[in-house]
Amino acid sequence: MRCSQPFQRSSKPIIELDRVTKYYAIYNSPFHRLKEVFTKRNYHQIHCALHEVTLRVYPGEGVGIIGDNGAGKSTLLQIVAGTITPSSGSVKRRGNVLAILELGIGFHPELSGIENIFNYARLLGYSEGKIKRVLPEIIEFAELGDFVKCPVKTYSSGMLMRLAFSLIVHLNPDVLVIDEALSVGDVGFQKKCIDYILNYRKCGGTLLFCSHALYQVSRISDRVIWLDKGRVRMEGNPEEVISAYEWYVLKREREAENNRRQEKGNLSSNNIVKVEKFYIQNRPPIKRGDDISFVVKVAAIRDNVAYHVALSIKVPTGWGVFVAATHFDNMKALRGDKIIRIKFPKVPLLGGYYYAVVRILDNSGMVLFDQKEIGPFYIERTHGEIGTCYLPHHWEIT
Repeated sequence: MRCSQPFQRSSKPIIELDRVTKYYAIYNSPFHRLKEVFTKRNYHQIHCALHEVTLRVYPGEGVGIIGDNGAGKSTLLQIVAGTITPSSGSVKRRGNVLAILELGIGFHPELSGIENIFNYARLLGYSEGKIKRVLPEIIEFAELGDFVKCPVKTYSSGMLMRLAFSLIVHLNPDVLVIDEALSVGDVGFQKKCIDYILNYRKCGGTLLFCSHALYQVSRISDRVIWLDKGRVRMEGNPEEVISAYEWYVLKREREAENNRRQEKGNLSSNNIVKVEKFYIQNRPPIKRGDDISFVVKVAAIRDNVAYHVALSIKVPTGWGVFVAATHFDNMKALRGDKIIRIKFPKVPLLGGYYYAVVRILDNSGMVLFDQKEIGPFYIERTHGEIGTCYLPHHWEIT
């Protein structure tokens, strides 16, 4: 794709969804569906896949959609693409919208790749002359070799994705909708697709992109929408929304783990040493190079119980940045109620979202008494910084 002229954004949305809701009737078996027809009685349950979702997408904008399985992401994208209709609400499209939806593009299994290209393009209203002009480019981009002449029923999922992606992008849509399609196929072709999408965006193409690869979403999108049980839970800049979603997933997993421990008796609700309070003493904004001070208030039910305190700083994905612990620093075990202040001077963390976990451990540092989390907290980002922490460096070029 070549950009003929600099792209200028429009203030008028190219996609508008107003209070869109989508219900599905769920039957326990096909027999119940048939029985309902003849008896006129309900044998189904109603599942709400989307609930009053309002969305505006502007020309040239990249919008990422994230959320758990079953959150309504695919339903939303299918409604945008026009492959399904909403139960209520309105949808307006002011451009040519083409979609790659979970490889369900509608290829006929008995037809060859080339035959499916012509067949599908005709369904979309494109002339045979137009397809003949771009056919060599479609075949070259897909890299299927002689398989393009074989029935698509012989294709792997990766080959289907190659053909679908190549066809759709060479039809030059105003709005490109991609739902998890890049999760299959080899790494080399995934990179080829990503490079095309980045150039498509640069040339002013509008993109709605759904993927569990959150890094891809953050790179491609100007704005991210987090769907949760059919509702918009959060919407905003990619870094903020993705960090909040990663924190939510991590916290849910930790709560599940704590519940399992409680069931096994490893973590009692009546902990003999508890974290009563845990907070950051600094007031925002926090910048790289600032001191960061944490305060932990510990309550011990019995003064004769020895314990240690560990504090870790992590990124929202769960990867640790650093762990400070009293037993790591060869300090004596603590006893009784304490107020503990932990200061990290001139922190070299790069801008972004982080969280902190404090743990109360027994005197061996092995048994967990209690834990509490803070997060996510934000360190101001400096343009051009990538990574987790700043490492002093110098260049020597000869």
